[in-house]
Amino acid sequence: MSDVQARLAALEAQLEALKAEIEPERETLASRRDLVKKAALGVAGLAAAGAAGAIASAGPAAAIIPTLQLGVVDQDSPGPTGTRNATPGTNDGVAYLFQAGNVFTNNQASYPAALAGWSESSVLPNGVYGYSSVSGGAGVAAVADSGYGLLAYGSQANMFLSNSGVAPPLRVNAHATGEIIADTHGDLWYCVVAGTPGKWRKLAGSGSAGAFHLANPPGRVFDSRSSGGKHVFGTTDRVVTVTTIAAGNPNAGTVIVPAGATAIVANFAVTQTEGSGYLGAYSNAVPGWPGIASINWFGPSIDLSNHLLTAIDSAGKIKVTIGGVASAKTHFIIDVLGYFL
Repeated sequence: MSDVQARLAALEAQLEALKAEIEPERETLASRRDLVKKAALGVAGLAAAGAAGAIASAGPAAAIIPTLQLGVVDQDSPGPTGTRNATPGTNDGVAYLFQAGNVFTNNQASYPAALAGWSESSVLPNGVYGYSSVSGGAGVAAVADSGYGLLAYGSQANMFLSNSGVAPPLRVNAHATGEIIADTHGDLWYCVVAGTPGKWRKLAGSGSAGAFHLANPPGRVFDSRSSGGKHVFGTTDRVVTVTTIAAGNPNAGTVIVPAGATAIVANFAVTQTEGSGYLGAYSNAVPGWPGIASINWFGPSIDLSNHLLTAIDSAGKIKVTIGGVASAKTHFIIDVLGYFL
C-alpha cells in the first residue's frame, strides 16, 4: 500500500470513529461542542474526498460521504442538503440552510434569518416541523423581543388550524388566557379567563352570523308602491331580493349586500295600511313562515316603521308573510343599513 493510500485509510478510520461517536445525537445541535464535532466531520469528509481524487486507484473509498455535513451542498440530492452563508448577518440570506433539494441558495431568503428549512420536494413538503410530547410544551416556540412572535404567509392561507379540539365548555383540563381552539365542528374559540376549563368566546363558526358590516352606502332595496303593490291578507308570502338598491332611489343598482352575507339589518316600514295586521320577514331558505311578526299595525292609513334583523338565503332573498284580519292590506318598504358576513 502506498504512503498516500495508507494515509487515506487512516483518515477514513478516524472519520468512521467520529461518526460512531456523535451518531446518537445527530438529530440535535444541543451544544456548541456538537456543532464543532459536526463541522470537523464535514472538514474530514472533504479532506477524504480530496485525497481520494489524487489517486485513481482509490475507487469506492472516495465516495464515502457522511449523511449530513454543514458547509456541503447537495450531499444526497434530492434529499437533505445544508449550506452555510459565508458572511452570516448580511441582509440578503440565512446563516444556515437545510433544504430538501438543491434549487435555491441561502442568499435567496425573503426574510433574512439565522436558520432556515426549505423544501421544493413533494415527498418532503414541509420546511420546518416541530414536535413536543411534554405537557405544556410547544412544538415550535416563536419569541421576539420586538416585532412579531410569528409571521405567517401562504398563497392558499396565512395559517391552518386543525379542527381537532374539544369544544368548550366540554374541556376538562386547565387553560390560560389567550389560548385558541378550533374544535371538531369547525368553530373557533378564544380563552378570555384562565381556569379549568376557563371562560371562552366563540370567534367564528358555521352556525354564527359572522361580523357586522355597515352598508356603504345604505339604501332602499324594496318598495311595494313601485313593485308588486300592496301585500294582501290570504296571498302567498312575497319573495324579495335585498342585495341591490331599487330603481328610482339614490344609487340605484348599487349592490350593498355582497355574496356570502348571512343576514341583514334594515328599517322595515308599512304605509297606507288597511284593517289591522302584521308582516313577518324571514329567510327565503326557510320552507314556510316560522310564526314570527316583524311589524304590526292596528288600523287604516298608518305609517309605521320598525328595526329588522333577519337571515337571508344564499341568493340574498327573504320572504314576507302577512296576517291579521281578513281585510288586512299594506304597502311595505325595506331600507338596508348593514349586513353580516
